[in-house]
Amino acid sequence: MANAQKYTRAACGHLAAHYERKKDEKGEYIKFGNQDIDPQKTHLNYNLAPRRGLEQIDFIRQRTTEARTLKRDDVNVMCSWVVTLPEYRHHNQNLHVSPDKEQVERLFFERTYRFLCDRYGEQNVVSAYVHKDEKTPHMHFAFVPVTEDKKRGGEKVSAKEVITKNDLKTFHTDLERHLDSFRDWHFEVVNEATKDGNKEIAELKKQTAHEEVLKAQQEALQARQRALQEQESIKPLVEQKNALRGEIEALQTEKEVLTAAEVEAIKGEKTLLGGLKGVTHKEFEAVKRTAAAVESMTAERDQALARAERADLRATAAEAKVESAYADANRQLQAKIREVEQDRPSMKAQMEIVQLRKENQTLKTENSSLRGKVADLEAMVRRLGQIIREKLPEVYAAITQPKRDRQQPPQKQKPKSRDLER
Repeated sequence: MANAQKYTRAACGHLAAHYERKKDEKGEYIKFGNQDIDPQKTHLNYNLAPRRGLEQIDFIRQRTTEARTLKRDDVNVMCSWVVTLPEYRHHNQNLHVSPDKEQVERLFFERTYRFLCDRYGEQNVVSAYVHKDEKTPHMHFAFVPVTEDKKRGGEKVSAKEVITKNDLKTFHTDLERHLDSFRDWHFEVVNEATKDGNKEIAELKKQTAHEEVLKAQQEALQARQRALQEQESIKPLVEQKNALRGEIEALQTEKEVLTAAEVEAIKGEKTLLGGLKGVTHKEFEAVKRTAAAVESMTAERDQALARAERADLRATAAEAKVESAYADANRQLQAKIREVEQDRPSMKAQMEIVQLRKENQTLKTENSSLRGKVADLEAMVRRLGQIIREKLPEVYAAITQPKRDRQQPPQKQKPKSRDLER
């Protein structure tokens, strides 16, 4: 329903021209994206922003001079909310109201404009053009993102501080609450698409990447189906072409024949019986008919050649169309897949993760089994020690005697001192 965007100084000129419907050197309206502008409705567009006597670019330059602005090319000096007209109904559903469509739409954009001015400051508004010459009425609310400079005092330009994540999250809810405060018309601002808050363009692309891939796959499948249909349509052309080739070959059978003009040029000498010397009159007439038939066959041959050439061209064009459609769909599909792969681990990485998990589970199982074996071995050692202690106590005493006691020889007793004996 509404989307926020941020722009650097380099993009402002083109956008401003699009907002106010300026024309390029070809006399066509300057577009932003793939808008389908209906020139017959362009006169219905209007601007809700104050008339300052300045071009939009001049106002941006003036406002960024008044507020502290970093001198960098990547600084966003203009923000824009594109707000599309939603579904609406009267608050009192029991009241049968026949709404004036134009009046209700105007109320929506005027009230939305006031909401945006309260939120971002009317003194910062570049323009607020309402476009009614596209598919759905919408407003481009463009403004310079000016905020308080808490460190240095005064004002500064900072798009990231003006349009925050919280701003995006609460926008639709706050707008609907503002519109409902008038208690006449309810506009469906918060819906399934906007209930989780507005998202910037990059986030929206990431969120819908999967859907776009599915759509591209469907388009590729449709292109493949169209290709098969085109191939089916080519078959009759190929058959026709082959049949014509056979016909042409039959017509091009080499024979020594005379043309009608050559036969007419023959001057036969009639005999007294009405024949010709060497050729009867009946044979002469047959020769004339043969020559006319040959010319007719020649014309048919030429027509068959022309039809074959046209059929060949149609078949070639159809084949090229099939290949082009399928290649375009495949390129789109691959592009969408690459886009999705940028936001999630590759298939190879996923397979490696699965393999590592399997190996980890196997090691856990082996470790558990090894612990059981160690416990069994320790129990066996204890049992063996018990048996040795019971059956061979001397051996057990020798085994369990401390090492130092086993290694040190017995010490000789020192003789008692005589003084002690006394």
